[in-house]
Formats: sequence, C-alpha cells, structure tokens
Amino acid sequence: MNLHCLNSLAKIVVANLDTKTGVNPMRPKDKSNSRNVVNYVLPIDWEVSCDRTEAHKIWTQMNITIETLVHAPIDKVWSAYTSPADIIQWNAASDDWHTTVASVELREGGQFSSRMEAKDGSFGFDFAGTYTKIVPHELIEYSFGDRSASVQFIQEASGVKVRISFVAEEEHSVEQQQEGWQAILNRFAKHVEGKKT
Repeated sequence: MNLHCLNSLAKIVVANLDTKTGVNPMRPKDKSNSRNVVNYVLPIDWEVSCDRTEAHKIWTQMNITIETLVHAPIDKVWSAYTSPADIIQWNAASDDWHTTVASVELREGGQFSSRMEAKDGSFGFDFAGTYTKIVPHELIEYSFGDRSASVQFIQEASGVKVRISFVAEEEHSVEQQQEGWQAILNRFAKHVEGKKT
C-alpha cells in the first residue's frame, strides 16, 4: 500500500467534503493511461496520482447520500418504493428513460431487478441485487455487484424523509452519480404524492 497516496487522498476527501450532503466532489480524470495510474482532479485544482488498485479501493469506499421529503403517509411511501407496479412508473432519471419490467422479493436474501432502458432503444441495463436487511417502514439495505446501498424511511411531521446512501462507482463522476440518483428519487416523490390512493 502506498501510504503517501492513501494519506493524500484521505486528507483531500476530508478537506473537500460537502458538510451539507456528505459528498466529496473528487472524481477520476484519467483511467486509461499506460502507467496504470489514476489521476484524481479536484475542484480546487489539486491533483494526486495513485496506483490503480489503491485508487479503486479508496474510490469504492466513498458513499454518496441523497434525500427527499415525500408528503405522504409511511404506508403509501413504503408500498410505492417496494411494489414492482409502482417502480415501473417512477424508476427513471429523465423522461427519455424508463423501466420496462421490475421484480421484488422483499425479504433478507431476496432478489430484486429493474430493467432500465432508453426509450429510443439505444441502450439498456439491469439494475439488480440482493436485499441484505429489511426493517418494514424503516430501512432497506441491499447489495448490487460489489457495491451496497441503504434506504432509510424517516417519519416527520410533514411526511416521510427518504434518505439513500450508496457506494460510489468509478465510471462516472460523483456529481453525475448524485444527480442521477437524486433525479430518480425526486420522480419517486412526485409519483407518490400524485397517487390517488
């Protein structure tokens, strides 16, 4: 382990942490150079180079947190988040994407899957994983690939705060990941609040 690399990145993460969102805006700049080195560039124009394996370990330990307040009862919020019929209606980051099919086996060890596709048919992928912890009306934890996420349902006077924390991936910047997941969560809130029953 290159301790200089690890210590440098750790200090940068702390120095640039967004105290409101808990998100660090650090992002990989170059993952394809021949020296097997990843250069990380930061908003304040600092750079640090690390061995690819070391950088991957640090990057994939970074959590991103998003949240929204849903003005609806907890029963309605929970049902819409865990029902395949509802998931198909809200699970997209933009209007040119949609979820064509979804399945949910809501129990610890149960599987879930959502087929997400561009409406023009140009691209699609399966978002799938395994539930690792379920506390009805309170918490969902799951793994997907080598990553994990948690969804908290926090009851407040004006509704339910839904807070999602997930392990970042390397292909997209932290900003892109945060914006994409937040857009889906916002669509979820809009869907729930617009339901008649």
